[in-house]
Amino acid sequence: FFSVCGYDQKTKEYIVKCVNVADSERKLEIDFGGISIPVQRAKRATLSGDKYARNDLDNPERCAPVYDRVNASGKTFRTTLKPYSLTVFRFKRSDSGAKQ
Repeated sequence: FFSVCGYDQKTKEYIVKCVNVADSERKLEIDFGGISIPVQRAKRATLSGDKYARNDLDNPERCAPVYDRVNASGKTFRTTLKPYSLTVFRFKRSDSGAKQ
């Protein structure tokens, strides 16, 4: 399991990228370190599936990300990562931007 996080000043979003290299699901808890995320439908992009799958001319979208939204709020966020996956979350900052 690997992860990295950052902040996009233009969109005012916290971005968390997670890679699950295991062949099983992994529970994830993100602690925002004192920053309270407002109630929202956070963006999630997930690329997962057979680790040997490849796109080709006959199946150009065999490996393609799935975009959806997840409920998020507060100082922590919990979810489950799919096996062999790359997942990117985008959480909007509160309007004040101040630590709460």
